[in-house]
Amino acid sequence: MKPTESFTTSYVINKDTYQELQKHMRSPGEKMGVVIVSLIFFALAVLGFVVRNSAIATFGLTVGVLVIVFFSGPHTQTIKTSLERARELGTTEAVWETSFADEEIKMHLPDTGGTFGTSYLNYSAVVRFAQTENMYALFTKANHIVIVNKTSLDQEQKGEDFLRFIEDKCKYVRF
Repeated sequence: MKPTESFTTSYVINKDTYQELQKHMRSPGEKMGVVIVSLIFFALAVLGFVVRNSAIATFGLTVGVLVIVFFSGPHTQTIKTSLERARELGTTEAVWETSFADEEIKMHLPDTGGTFGTSYLNYSAVVRFAQTENMYALFTKANHIVIVNKTSLDQEQKGEDFLRFIEDKCKYVRF
């Protein structure tokens, strides 16, 4: 017997998708870690200025700025790698179909022609929710992303119904 599917959507993953999601790709914990490490090095820089040691001050200031520059931006390498993998397969985008059933999320890549492109995700793995202009994004602790294209939901499935469904199924999600 086929499980009941409450919502079914499709979406395209390409460069535009990643650009729209980039500010949500880092978890709040990662962002907080960047802030804490930067503050430690900036405090070291202040200490260097106080004790009149320019080497310590320069080191603290330089490393603090580098941490912010390299780690507070989007997952640039992740995006680049994903796009390179798509190009190796002869495309610049992938079309995914996602079904939200009673017990799990089914993600299917139809272009693979079999079960190779199908994966399942338990709702308990979803820990974070983000919303952009064109999509909803569900993130797991390992930063796996499930995208829901807002325009592919039926009119009666939009907005509040979908959000209530996710809130009910994903017990550990943070909005």
